Amino acid sequence: MVLGEEDAFRTVYVQHHTAVYRYVRRRVPPDEAADVTAEVFTTVWRRFGDLPRERVLPWVYGIARNTVANHLRARQSAPTAVTVGEPVTAAVARDVGEQVAARDTVRRAWSVLSAADHARRLWHATWGNRSRPVTRSAGRGRSCPRPTGRYSP
Repeated sequence: MVLGEEDAFRTVYVQHHTAVYRYVRRRVPPDEAADVTAEVFTTVWRRFGDLPRERVLPWVYGIARNTVANHLRARQSAPTAVTVGEPVTAAVARDVGEQVAARDTVRRAWSVLSAADHARRLWHATWGNRSRPVTRSAGRGRSCPRPTGRYSP
């Protein structure tokens, strides 16, 4: 790289470092963002002759996108450290056949329920046991709170 290109690179770095760092930080863990950003600008330095002078930032973002993708790919395939003497257990994914059978069992059970049971099950699946603290604080145990309005006693 000639002396004029070093100044031009320095200008590109100063103008775009913060934007590239923010881009990278949104995509990788925060403690790795500075290293990935350094990799981006190392690649920009090596390929500075290819820089389109009228579209600098989009070109740098393209390099950042590829660098982030390479970094994430390397993280996924990196071996995990295991402490010596610690038992190693392999995570085994459920067989697709088991998943299909489980879904079929749920569908068959759901089909025999009445409309009222459907509504109760859906309510419970959505809201869970959130009403219990309310009913207990009202001194009513596990029963539902006293209805209000037209049907209240």
